[in-house]
Amino acid sequence: MLTKGQQELLNGGNAFAFELFKNITQADPGANVFISPLSVASSWSMLANGASGETYNQIVTALGHKDYNMDEINNYYKYLFNSLYQVDPSVTMSMANSLWIQDGFPVYGTYKQNLSEYYDSESNIVDFSKTSTIKKINKWASNKTNGLIPQVVTSADSKIKMMLANALYFEGQWKFPFTKEANKKDVFTCCNGVKKQIDYMIADIKFSYYDNDVTISALSYGNGTYQMVLLLPDENTDIQTFINNLTWKKWDNWMTSANYDYEVKLKIPKFSDTYDAKGLMIPALQKMNVELPFETNADFSKMSSSPLYINRIISKSTIDVNEYGTVASTVFVVPLYRTHTPSKGTIDMNLNRPFVYIIKEQSTNAILFMGVKNK
Repeated sequence: MLTKGQQELLNGGNAFAFELFKNITQADPGANVFISPLSVASSWSMLANGASGETYNQIVTALGHKDYNMDEINNYYKYLFNSLYQVDPSVTMSMANSLWIQDGFPVYGTYKQNLSEYYDSESNIVDFSKTSTIKKINKWASNKTNGLIPQVVTSADSKIKMMLANALYFEGQWKFPFTKEANKKDVFTCCNGVKKQIDYMIADIKFSYYDNDVTISALSYGNGTYQMVLLLPDENTDIQTFINNLTWKKWDNWMTSANYDYEVKLKIPKFSDTYDAKGLMIPALQKMNVELPFETNADFSKMSSSPLYINRIISKSTIDVNEYGTVASTVFVVPLYRTHTPSKGTIDMNLNRPFVYIIKEQSTNAILFMGVKNK
């Protein structure tokens, strides 16, 4: 059970999730966007541990954590991760963090200690000018995602002084698996109007929320604490318009109002997607007023005596949804550079057009992943 403060921190983090998701989808229209807001938020919380002044303020404000000090934020994330690991033994939910430091570059011991204590982060001394370092980082990413994301860094870069990496892996089997025999091919209408034949999975479930704008259902994993929530906008509503108007408060109201008495005839695509946010993550965060960390006057003075800033972010995610369940993973990498370097009844829910899906945990309402299926 979350305390009042932890619940407020979670609500702030979920508000951050919806804003980030909106900004990424706006920047990449028509793509099958898939990200992990939890991975992004926890990575930025680790960065906040090393930030001061207005740089720190911008980070914690965007995360929805501005009313809490760093100790409270750190303890919240430690509690949240431990809770997510334990709520369902039949679901694999793992997160890993690592800090990679250029040999000879000064990093405060207190910063490394905080990341180790609260985020279970490992520290590695490396040489970023060597290809062997790149291989080590990619091997770490591959190991932590069960081989789903084998490469996050492509080339050696002697200008990098530190790198912070986060990996999240989720694997859950449906509480009530689909049967392959019930599958059928049918038309999916993409966001651009193109129609294509795809494989659909079909099932009768109990859970729904419906109003004039959206139909919502959820598929449970394992013992039911983890769910994939499916949001299908009204047929006349453009998917991006729907996402633009999607907020944490709307989401919270829908989840509170959801009714398990509805019988839902569900028809959902069987799909696999890989998404690379490329250069989209920094502009998305800048739209949330996180600007100073990306400028040469960034203040990461609690991290190192040598000034640092961020000029790129790597974010890769994968998902596979089939008759048995879901496997999803993400890796979020932040290299840091020295600043002198530049109604009741049966509801038919036919997901035959663009829809949003969210993987969440019930007891905390934590959002792990968010995606949109556009094509």
